[in-house]
Amino acid sequence: WTELRRELSRGGGNPLAVSAHDGTGLDELRGQLRDALRAAAQPDRVAPEGPMRVHRFDPLERGWQIVREGDGLRVKGWRIETAAARIDFDNEESRDRFQRTLERFGIDAELRRQGATSGTLVRIGRVELEWGEEG
Repeated sequence: WTELRRELSRGGGNPLAVSAHDGTGLDELRGQLRDALRAAAQPDRVAPEGPMRVHRFDPLERGWQIVREGDGLRVKGWRIETAAARIDFDNEESRDRFQRTLERFGIDAELRRQGATSGTLVRIGRVELEWGEEG
């Protein structure tokens, strides 16, 4: 963040780190928004020149999240949804490889923690799986 802040500040901006998860920077963000709205309301305000750089952060691009959905659980996250879409679930070796991926990412353990048992419907992207226990 220190390096990114320094780089963004070179363009004259005032970068701010914000986390909705733990509340970091929210008070400062509110203050900057309040000041910007007041400044925007001034009739003699001059629009900034040059291109505007917009940065977007998708927390699920690299990570994942499990949410209850109807009668089952849904695993959200770009990487795991992409992996699921590429798997040939008719092939036992592919299914085993995908199971290892779930274990490596920690998704398997979190599904169990959230109550996935034999027969639980688990959705990952467009894929619907019936959770099963190895016997």
